[in-house]
Formats: sequence, C-alpha cells, structure tokens
Amino acid sequence: MDNAELIAVATQEIEHPTFGMVEQFLEIHELVYHAGRPEIAGITVDDVAKRAIVYFSVKGQAFHFAVQLNTESEIQVYGADTEDFCRVSFAAYSENMSLQQLAGLTNLTPSDSYDKGDKLGIGEMTANGSSLEFQPNPEPGAAEGKLKKLLTFLEQDVAGVKKLIDEAGGTIEVHAVFHNGNTMLGGIHLDKEDIQRLAALNLDIDFDLYAAGNSFK
Repeated sequence: MDNAELIAVATQEIEHPTFGMVEQFLEIHELVYHAGRPEIAGITVDDVAKRAIVYFSVKGQAFHFAVQLNTESEIQVYGADTEDFCRVSFAAYSENMSLQQLAGLTNLTPSDSYDKGDKLGIGEMTANGSSLEFQPNPEPGAAEGKLKKLLTFLEQDVAGVKKLIDEAGGTIEVHAVFHNGNTMLGGIHLDKEDIQRLAALNLDIDFDLYAAGNSFK
C-alpha cells in the first residue's frame, strides 16, 4: 500500500460518491482542483489500526474534507467528514531580547522566527520585539493529536522551554477553524495525560476558535 493507492480510492469516492456525507458536503462546497484532480492537503496512516485518512483542500476555506479508509485487507472507504483546520504551536516573544538571545535559551529549532525591527508582511510595519514559534506538526489533523506531538517535541528540552516560559512568556497557542455545517462544531479535549504534561512544563494554553463555511441543506 502506498499513498497513490490511498489517493486513488479516496478520489473515486469524491468523484462518484457512495456516502451521503460526501454528497451533502459537495452540494455546499467545492474542492480545490489542479489539472482536473482534487488537491490533496495531507494523508495520515495508522498502521496499528489499519486505517488512513486522505484530506482534500476546500475552495476558499481553511478546513479540509476528509475521506476515511480501511486498509486491513484492501483499501475501502468507511466514512467521510469535515476536518477542522487546527494550528497548535508553542510561541515565545520578548521586546527586550534579540532573536539570537531568544534562540539561545533553547536547543530546539524553531519553525518560524523574527527579530526586533524586522518588517512584518508586505507593509511598513516592523516588529517591536523578537519571536520564536515551534510547530513540529503543520499537517492536517485533530488538535488532540497535534498537542501530544508538540508536547513530545518540547520535552526534548525541558530546561530550555521553561526558560522561554519564564523569560519570554512562552505559551501554547491553538488556532482552530471548524466547519459551521449544522452549528454542532465539536470541541477540543484535553485528557489527564495532556494536563499532567502541561503542568510538568508549567505551560498555559490559549484557544482561538472560529466557525466558517456554508451550512448543510
């Protein structure tokens, strides 16, 4: 089994729906297409559970449409649903330290950063401080799984992370965009292990939640 096989089966379901959820969603939203094929936003494979998910990009939206596959004997579709866009990251910011000083507090490699005085975006605005952001898992997926992966990443340098927390207000930021299909947005669950791991790092967590898209007919 390779990704091409997963994509082929998932795309077949998109183009010739057998599940009502696929038909319902395609009535109210369009997928992004390139050269006649739907754009793949990502793929996750669970070898233990013998399952996989293929994520499709939705035109004009941050959230994705997910086709769920069973891979145990042969690849078969067993479901479909919208998958909220979720960004889970650890960020630190200081108006007093340079980027070099900030980065020197940890041996972790940031996924994004800027220095005090750097231009932000395409305008004339410049940064009033320095910032580091760590997002080891930018691929599509649920917030719960992303948080666990982020905590595992941060636990590689507990001392450094605590310095970023104490000296630069380091915090975990969760930005999620749900599909407002029927007003039932779902939620984000922190289990006991998550809470204990956050506490061990002395971390707080901030949630920014949004709803977007068209309602089901």
